Amino acid sequence: FRSISYQEIGTSTVQSRALAGISNGTLVVCMPGSPNACKTAWDKILLEQLDASHRPCNFVEHLQNAKHNTEQAEVNSSCETRG
Repeated sequence: FRSISYQEIGTSTVQSRALAGISNGTLVVCMPGSPNACKTAWDKILLEQLDASHRPCNFVEHLQNAKHNTEQAEVNSSCETRG
């Protein structure tokens, strides 16, 4: 995000932070509060990352893997509690 933001706002980008990750199979995206920063993130990063055909990687693949791993963990967890 900072690299793209730098092209738009120069060194003021050091005051902006962005973070994305997957928690319990859910995509969590934290963007700066300004509307322009959110538009930049959507137009230049998130739109492509939410497209399953985007290569070399995208969030969709990671979400599918996270969902599978969460479901598998639930199966393993329930089996482990059986005596």
